Amino acid sequence: MPNEYTLIDTPEALSTLLAKLYDLERTRPALFVDLEGFDLCRHGRIALITIHASPLEMTYLVDVTTLGEVSFTTEGENLPGKTLKSLLEDKEIPKVLFDCRNDADALYNLYKVDMAGVIDLQLMELATRKRRQRAYVNGLARTIKDYAGLSPEALAEWEEVKTYGKKIFDTGESWSWSTACRDAHPPLAHPQATLKPPVFYSRRDL
Repeated sequence: MPNEYTLIDTPEALSTLLAKLYDLERTRPALFVDLEGFDLCRHGRIALITIHASPLEMTYLVDVTTLGEVSFTTEGENLPGKTLKSLLEDKEIPKVLFDCRNDADALYNLYKVDMAGVIDLQLMELATRKRRQRAYVNGLARTIKDYAGLSPEALAEWEEVKTYGKKIFDTGESWSWSTACRDAHPPLAHPQATLKPPVFYSRRDL
């Protein structure tokens, strides 16, 4: 499985990325999105926005810790008015997430980004179960175990990396987020974007 990633931590790099993302097909989902941060909700902070662009076979890590508000106001190359905010709010551009509740809460209350066009894999998984089994939603770890088809070794590696990433963001320290965005972003890019959404969405039973 490829593990290609690009860190986006300057307005220029973000502008170039937006031009690529707005040029992708819209007939089927091409963007798989995840947010990471400290206490991710309206009372917390967003550190990273991970965007896997499936047609480009590339995962982009938008460093919100460094860019701040500019993450959502920078316009794409030769695309006036087209920003990351407008992309996330565009209902005609499908975006796949897993359990978007906290992500949406943080985006709207911290940066006034009202996400639309969301395909929530957690709800899709819930819908595949028999009615009597729909009393609760499954978390990411359970869903990975049930659907990703990983070997025990690969599953253990995934859990190790997920635990490592959680430790970084749970500290709530700015220096830790910067470390995650730069020194530690290679392993974080793998489970949160390259593995999580495309694997599930490609399955016929979801």
